[in-house]
Amino acid sequence: MAKTTHDLTKGPVWRALVRLSAPMTLGILATLSVGLADAYFLGRLGGAPLAAVGYIYPVTAAVTSLSIGLSAGANATVSQAIGQDRNPNRIGLHAVGLGVALSVVMAAMMFLTYPWLFGLLGARGDTAQEIAAFLPW
Repeated sequence: MAKTTHDLTKGPVWRALVRLSAPMTLGILATLSVGLADAYFLGRLGGAPLAAVGYIYPVTAAVTSLSIGLSAGANATVSQAIGQDRNPNRIGLHAVGLGVALSVVMAAMMFLTYPWLFGLLGARGDTAQEIAAFLPW
């Protein structure tokens, strides 16, 4: 497979920005649109499931923001390594390892603290039961 290179220092700046940011923008929009799909389908089930998603969404959005930030940082460091003609494999492997480690830590923290966390947010009764049923997924 032939290696293609694009010189980002030539041509209009807007074209380079669109070329680099469009895929990430689409990915972020797809990730955040999950909340809309949840709201639509769970709203058809009733008020308690929809309220549960209302409590869960800000927490999942915070975790998603963490992963987006990690992805942007990894993208920047791998890009710099490529631009400096260094081997980016080690940096990429470290980024994947950090992502896996943070995922495991966040999942464990969420599993251990979700009743307390959502209780602080005000989830009670049927809504708390729906959160307990939905969150492990």
